[in-house]
Amino acid sequence: MKKASLLTFATALLLVGTLSITSCGPSESDLEALKAELNDLNNLNDLADELEALEDEIDFSSPEIDELNQQIEEDPENADLYFDRADAKSDVGDYEGALADYNKVIELEPENASAYNSRGICKDDMGNYKGAIADYTRALDINPNRANSYNNRGVSKDNMGDYEGAVEDYSQAIKMDPNYESAYYNRGIALANLGEYEEALVDYDIALELDPDDVDALVNRGSAYRKLREHDKAIADFDHALRLDPEDVDAYINRGNVYYDKRDYEAAKSDYNQALELNPYSSLAYHNRGLALYELGENRRALRDYDKAIELNPEYWKAYNNRGIVKDDLADYTGAIEDYTKSLEFNPDYDLAYYNRGLAYYALEKYDQSIKDYDMVLELTPTDVDTYYNRGLSKVHGGDKAGGCQDFATAKSMGDPDVQRLIDKYCK
Repeated sequence: MKKASLLTFATALLLVGTLSITSCGPSESDLEALKAELNDLNNLNDLADELEALEDEIDFSSPEIDELNQQIEEDPENADLYFDRADAKSDVGDYEGALADYNKVIELEPENASAYNSRGICKDDMGNYKGAIADYTRALDINPNRANSYNNRGVSKDNMGDYEGAVEDYSQAIKMDPNYESAYYNRGIALANLGEYEEALVDYDIALELDPDDVDALVNRGSAYRKLREHDKAIADFDHALRLDPEDVDAYINRGNVYYDKRDYEAAKSDYNQALELNPYSSLAYHNRGLALYELGENRRALRDYDKAIELNPEYWKAYNNRGIVKDDLADYTGAIEDYTKSLEFNPDYDLAYYNRGLAYYALEKYDQSIKDYDMVLELTPTDVDTYYNRGLSKVHGGDKAGGCQDFATAKSMGDPDVQRLIDKYCK
């Protein structure tokens, strides 16, 4: 029986918008931290009250907004005042209020391209990417020479997974402004998402020539180097990023990923530990530390890390799969099947979860169910030789010797070096 397939991790590529919002008072991360604790403590009612109180404490006011309120009362048709107040509201995280003010600016000045661009940023911050794209497009209709609107539209397309469209917009921004550092950086991310890592490196190099202290560009260039298995260069970039910002969680996680690739699991674990000290609510850091612990033979601790990753992100299908593998190793096949099934609930086309569940069913001698899972694997990945090998075993033990021998023959024709012994044992 071929072993279970451990899904490692996707590189934590960062998509950083060109304009970020800084909140005042309790932040969104504070709220998320508290919500995570709700899943971990027994006194849920008290904590729920605390969460509600924290949400009520968020204060969207500021002296600047108070002053603008007064000025608008005195001059209610002044578009510039609404524009300034919209920007001020965005700065404190009041996106709904900012949106209303941008709407007012556009009502007063329907051809104000800057207002459409800024409203697009606000919509992107609110997760309304289609609405943001429409606003950036309108801004470009009014003024086709706005490089920042092309860049911002690219960010929204990136957020929607339209990486080809994002590359086109970033390229147009760069054509208009060859020194546009953010556009090079963002295009590098889009190219990396398309798997074009060599091209991404070119853009990250240019971005870092324009801004040598761009920590995010260093982290993403390191991630691209990792994908190209240039591990020493990747580590050098992450080291540099951490010298510039010793509290950059993504740099620790990604450097840990490189150490994991190099099979230096202790070093990987150390970096994930550091990431979790800085951000104890990172499901990715818990998940990846679980991988390292599993490789170090610390199955119980790995199990706890996967539990925590899933607690923080209940739809983390990779974590369900990998937790299932640990349960498999601990001979908890029923628990493993539950985890693989949960993984498939969130990603129905996940071939590894079908494969691993097939192994668990085989261990429980549920050969028919095992065969069904292997059938799904081969529907998704028809050239998976290990699946033919394992499905052949399930068929033989399930009473279909002819079918099993046919699968063994297929595995042999695909170059499996181990299947001949099964042919000799079952098919002679």
